[in-house]
Amino acid sequence: MWQRVPGPLVCTSRTRLQKRRKDPNKALEILGRSNKWDEDSIKTALKQAYVEVEGETLKNLGDRDLLILAALVKNQDTNRAYSEVSASSHLLLRGVSKSTFFQSVNYLQNLGLITLIKKKIGRYYTMESQILLSDESIVYGELRKRL
Repeated sequence: MWQRVPGPLVCTSRTRLQKRRKDPNKALEILGRSNKWDEDSIKTALKQAYVEVEGETLKNLGDRDLLILAALVKNQDTNRAYSEVSASSHLLLRGVSKSTFFQSVNYLQNLGLITLIKKKIGRYYTMESQILLSDESIVYGELRKRL
């Protein structure tokens, strides 16, 4: 049942894939279904695995974390995003403290969905989020499914 795997896939190490949030097992599953092992098929399978892993990560997020991620997609400045969240009339966001908001932001960063960058504005420093998703619209798609 197993085939000899050609060079390009062997060269792709598990660590390199995981740093980019591409699941090598999922990529192998996709390649096995298509039964094509050329370099273009491998690249396509890795991209598809990346999108599938992102989708699964968003599906596993709690509703509040997903709403906070959507606010960060809209406003990358964390202070503005917090203002939007605290002014929201949504039941899950009502009364969210700043520390709870930033715990959620830290959790999103640990999942690899965002990264925080320290930015100086005038005399003060603020944190700006950078969204690491391949397509930010999947956040809104997941929100529509749930709410």
